[in-house]
Amino acid sequence: AVDTDMLYSERSDSLEEVQAINLPDIPEGRLPTGEEIAHVVSFLADDRSRHLNGANISVDGGYTAQ
Repeated sequence: AVDTDMLYSERSDSLEEVQAINLPDIPEGRLPTGEEIAHVVSFLADDRSRHLNGANISVDGGYTAQ
């Protein structure tokens, strides 16, 4: 599954509201693009990732690494 909590909200916030809430806490200073998320998904679907099991991979500009 691909979970992009940073890009949506149960309250149906607008993109501007999501950015205002999240950007101050992201070291890279921006939300990931769809293409950046797609690169990770593509890698996970490839044989090169066959030894990854049960891993959570964050594409979040350093948010979880702080």
